[in-house]
Amino acid sequence: FAPVAVLADVWDDTLAVWVASDAPQTGALTLRVLDFRGSVLVTQTVDVSVDPRSGFLAWRGPVSELLPAGTDPRSVVVEASLEAGGIAARDLSFLVSPVRLALPDPQLRVLSVEPRGDAWRVAVTGGSFAYAVRLSLDGVGARFSDNYAHLLPGDTLLDSAALIAHADQLRQWNV
Repeated sequence: FAPVAVLADVWDDTLAVWVASDAPQTGALTLRVLDFRGSVLVTQTVDVSVDPRSGFLAWRGPVSELLPAGTDPRSVVVEASLEAGGIAARDLSFLVSPVRLALPDPQLRVLSVEPRGDAWRVAVTGGSFAYAVRLSLDGVGARFSDNYAHLLPGDTLLDSAALIAHADQLRQWNV
């Protein structure tokens, strides 16, 4: 559960971004179109004001107006992020069906694995866009808190895993 939510979706070649909040919020909604290597191709920002316990359509426009000429829509991701009252929310959307994406090797790597009480805290990052990252540990049963997350280049996925394993086994992460 999050007190503020952003939802970006493409339908009939139109990108729509909705914002919802439990409390009144005023802030900036930023749309960024990035290629899968992390280069920002387009940035647009609009001011938004959200009434308490409500949601609304904050931005809508044709996909064709978001892409620079010659840009392959299969090779970009749209990040819609809201900064309001110290609260941040974001969503990622694609301009084509995920099955049509021209995904690169995400170059994932484990930054750290640290014990946290009865669980382990895992940090994973990537050099390119990573679609639906799923963490697992071969041969050990584990319950991860945030599997199938998307990662923008340079972002870090912090996940916790409840499992029964020794530290040596945890160094064999399969991402």
